[in-house]
Order: sequence, then C-alpha cells, then structure tokens
Amino acid sequence: MNSQPEEGKMNTRKSRIGIALALIAAMLAATAIYVHAKQAQGNPASVAEKENAADTIAPAVEAFPMQVATNGRPDYMNNVEYTDSTHSRVKIAVDSSAVDLSKAGEYPVVFYAENEAGNVAQAKTSIEVIDPKEKIIYLTFDDGPSPNTPHILKILRDNGVKATFFVTAQWPKSLPYMTQAARDGNVVAAHSYSHNFKIYSSLDAYFADLERIEQEIEKYTGQRTRIVRFPGGSSNHVYRRYHPGNRQWIDTLKAALLKRGYQYVDWSLDSKDADGNHVPVTTLVSSACHTYHPQMCLLMHDAAAKKTTVEALPAIIKYFKAQGYKFGTIKSTDYVCHHGEHGMWPN
Repeated sequence: MNSQPEEGKMNTRKSRIGIALALIAAMLAATAIYVHAKQAQGNPASVAEKENAADTIAPAVEAFPMQVATNGRPDYMNNVEYTDSTHSRVKIAVDSSAVDLSKAGEYPVVFYAENEAGNVAQAKTSIEVIDPKEKIIYLTFDDGPSPNTPHILKILRDNGVKATFFVTAQWPKSLPYMTQAARDGNVVAAHSYSHNFKIYSSLDAYFADLERIEQEIEKYTGQRTRIVRFPGGSSNHVYRRYHPGNRQWIDTLKAALLKRGYQYVDWSLDSKDADGNHVPVTTLVSSACHTYHPQMCLLMHDAAAKKTTVEALPAIIKYFKAQGYKFGTIKSTDYVCHHGEHGMWPN
C-alpha cells in the first residue's frame, strides 16, 4: 500500500534531476559554442553558432573629440568606433541636443551603441564649435618628452595655457612626463618612436614605428591618439632617399594615414628653433610672434638641447595674449593644418 507514494517520490526526484542535468548541459553547450567560435576565428558556421548563444554583452564604443566651424555640419559618425563581441549588427545613435552650432564653444556629445540583442553602451565626448574669425594660436612642441619638458609644463601652468606635444621616445627616462602633460590638460599626440628617417623607407616601416609610439602614449596617458605630425612635416623631401624614382610616395603615405582614421598636422608658423641647438631667444621670439592669420599653428621643439626655446616661451605666450589670441589644443581629426593651408574646418 505504501509503494505508490514512494514511486511517485522517485519519479519526482528523477524529474528534478533531469531538469538539473538539462540546465548543466545547456550551460556546457553555451561554453563550448563560445570556445569553439573563439578558436575558429572566422569559421562561418561557428560564428553563426556563437551569435545564437545568449548575448548579454554590450558593444564596445569609443568616441573622439570633434571640431567644426560655426554653422558647419559635423561628421559625427567619423568620430566614433565600435565593436561587438558577437559580430552583431550595431545601431549608433547620437545625442547632440546640447550643441549650438551657431555659437562658439565646447559642447557635450553622447553616442549610444545598441546590438541586436538590445545591449546598449554609451561613450561621451565633446565638440568644439569655432568661429573662423576667432583668434587662436596652437602652441606645438615636437621631439619630446625630454629633460626640458617639466620646465615647459610649468611655464604653461603658470600662464594658464595649454599646448600640443608631438612626442617621441628619444629620451626614455622622460617618457613619464607625458602623464603630467595630459593631466594638465595638454594634448599628447604622435610624432615618431625613433625619429629615424628610415621610417620613410616603406609604409610598413612607418606604421610599425607609429604603433610603437602609440603604445607609449597609451601607457602613460591611458589613451591612444589619432593626431600625428610627420618628422620633417608632410612636405619633407627626406623620403626621396628611399624612393628616388617616386616623388609622390609621401602622398601615398598621407592617404594611407588618413584612411586609418588619423589626421596629420603641419604648422603655419615656425619659431625657427630647428635651425640649431642654441638659437638666440630674441631670434625665436621674433620668428614666432606674428599675427598674419586669426588661427595659427606654431612649431617649436621639446628636444633636450632646445634650452633657448624654454627661455623664449614666456615672451611668446605674453605676445599672443596681448594680441587677444586664445590658446587651443589639437585633439580632433577635424582640425586641418597642412602645409600651404591654415587651420580650417570643412563645412
């Protein structure tokens, strides 16, 4: 008489065990799909299986600073990058409701990335709206960081201005100065890891060198850059040593750089501190201090031997302040200063 209830209990236990085993099997299957897809690296079948697994991971999204002239048309989508772990299609939305394109200023922008599973991520950045008639001077320093860098940073702080540093790795012990430069609100951009003109021997050589300095910038500032200055500038002739029969090779390099999402920056004003290691301060100041255009990009150097550049800097800053110039930094690929051009933004 008591066998029936016991049999019912056993059936119940078997049912619960069966459910538990099914759940474990499902979990293992999901794990197996993930591992299999990861190992397959592009096998269409395994990628499809991975996409069928439960997706709870939001896309990775990164947004970059922007610049635009007043009443211009920002290219928002050119300033966001995103990836998704399941190769899902990603929808991008932009919240630019706080932006007033008719008025100069810096405004917040938020990007939202949503994959097919409904997972959402966001990235915040800013857009700087600039009046083309506004007076702006961009102080730039090539070749550092070096033992001179902390002196330059102090002068900038004391005067309440910011600059853009196109860095190298020529003085390894000085590389940590990049951290302080970024903390102070300056921009750390790429010049070259080696500053050896052999980087112009091939596209592979150039981009290998660029990747090395990018890694250093990321190590000391926490982020990479999309702003680059070529050693010698974009109109240099040094590359002809390696491409004597191809005078357009530098144009191929520039196009390849732009295609990868970078912007190269030249200068429209030269301090002439590259003419030697002990150029007199008076010469540097007279070369640097001109107002022939509302917006100018000034070339200076942060190499260890450029001590007179450090000495000239306070007078240069004082001059541009007296002329009513604002001090800008180059943080957006929308900023264009190529040889033969001034700092202008496409509409």
